[in-house]
Amino acid sequence: MPTSFKKLNHQYAYLKLEKKEVEEICLIAESEIRKYMEEYYPEFYENIFPPARNAADTKTPPENQISPEEKIPTPEPKNKELKKIYHSIAQKCHPDKQNDGDSELFSAAAEAYANNDVGKLIQICSQIDVELNNLSEESLNIFRENINSLSISIEEKKESIGWAWHQTETQKDKEDLITFIKNNFQGVKND
Repeated sequence: MPTSFKKLNHQYAYLKLEKKEVEEICLIAESEIRKYMEEYYPEFYENIFPPARNAADTKTPPENQISPEEKIPTPEPKNKELKKIYHSIAQKCHPDKQNDGDSELFSAAAEAYANNDVGKLIQICSQIDVELNNLSEESLNIFRENINSLSISIEEKKESIGWAWHQTETQKDKEDLITFIKNNFQGVKND
């Protein structure tokens, strides 16, 4: 493989790890914010973080439900090379084709294929020893788009309240952030 491909592959792998790390940090920080507000600002807590609705309240009425027969088809990726890579992966890890098939890996490959995630497909290939030939310029461009999307996703997460909380260094910084939350947010979705 050419050096440019190797660099893209390493960049993708690094950004996937960074995204995971940033998401974990934000998740912990958001939990800390909730606890802090509940303890020190209970009068604002319920307004900002309303109690989760009962699952019965969130059910879709039967007339709006989609039956299994009516599932929306997944659009086919346009790049034929990705299809070839996906089929190579399926030959090695599809549970119906191999007795020792890896259903989790196959599911990850199917999702990556549906999302045109070249980087994920390449990572799966390396895990199961599927050899890749040189990728076309079209596939490399999709790979670059995947990398750009990861970078954007990371930057968006680093603009979140959770990341801002993680970056606070003093009690005053935390109080300033809490003031910002109290003044700007109401009814944050409770997941």
